[in-house]
Amino acid sequence: MVNCSICEKHKNQSPIYQGKHTIVSPAAFNEGVLGYLYVEPIRHVEDWYQLTEEEFSEITSLLSKISKFLKDEIKAERVYTVTISEMVRHLHIHLIPRNENLSIKGVDLIEHATTCREYPEDEVSNEAYQWLFNKLKQYLSIEKIEEGGNF
Repeated sequence: MVNCSICEKHKNQSPIYQGKHTIVSPAAFNEGVLGYLYVEPIRHVEDWYQLTEEEFSEITSLLSKISKFLKDEIKAERVYTVTISEMVRHLHIHLIPRNENLSIKGVDLIEHATTCREYPEDEVSNEAYQWLFNKLKQYLSIEKIEEGGNF
């Protein structure tokens, strides 16, 4: 693997959550979608088929738990899960929540979030991001303890 920005990020950034095989990190604040997250395998893989069963299991468990958290905490009506991995050749899953207050949906919201386009409804404060991500960090820690340290 040569110059992978996700692998570099894993070395330098404090994630919301780090499991045995997976990191959960926030999308950039300027993307304007509260709760937008990335779920990334720690090991550099470029395709789903390269994941071990243990890695796959941890990722899918986290996707389920985070989706439920976003539905409960920010009343997300949908949580889009998208894997593109074209610009950065490291498998990563975008979790993009949509709540009832957003007028854009589906592919339009996914495009908006993943390309950092401004949208008139983008009025999410940095405090709201911090509050949500701190709450998610706590939630995932409790979930891990209740499951005996494993996801």
